[in-house]
Amino acid sequence: MKKLVLSFLFVTGLLCASPITTTVKLVDAGHPTLSDGHYYVGPYDLLINGQTVAALCIDVADQTGIGETWTAYLSPVGGDISHTYHPTFGVRYEEEAYLYSLITQPGSDRIHIQHAAWNITNSSYTIGSTSQYYKNLAAANYSMMNFTGYYIVSGIDSHNHEQEFLIHLPTSAPEPASYALFGLGLVGALTARRWKKRSLQTL
Repeated sequence: MKKLVLSFLFVTGLLCASPITTTVKLVDAGHPTLSDGHYYVGPYDLLINGQTVAALCIDVADQTGIGETWTAYLSPVGGDISHTYHPTFGVRYEEEAYLYSLITQPGSDRIHIQHAAWNITNSSYTIGSTSQYYKNLAAANYSMMNFTGYYIVSGIDSHNHEQEFLIHLPTSAPEPASYALFGLGLVGALTARRWKKRSLQTL
């Protein structure tokens, strides 16, 4: 039994240390609009594990074409972001998660919210007063967000960056850490049962 426990702890340790990877396809780049001369301001649509997911583009420096497929890391907002394009941007990604919650609402001010997100990632991207308003709103309210299910989608190939996106997966599969906790509970239950069985045999 001891060997079983040690083996399980080793395997779950490897699972928790590994990044979550998935195949991503850009299905749509947002509905076109003539306002402000910008045609694609999201929400974008990504196909992930057969599910179409609304996405906020948070990277104006790179470019991804509609129909393009790539392999990406999914990094939890508020968690380990070492596999993102900006591993020191913890708070910035959290602010962009707040903007995601706004841009995915019907009738949202998509153009200025998108511009605010691009400016948060790249401060050299110039924005006007309305976009600055949304950026300030994100800075003031991100700390009240529940980041469960929010992920940063970052291309794995560092030499050919796809655009980085932010998504929300309300029905996402359990993360490796969840499997580890479940497995530890199962091992604990089996151990307790075995001890109980031995105790009954000694009576």
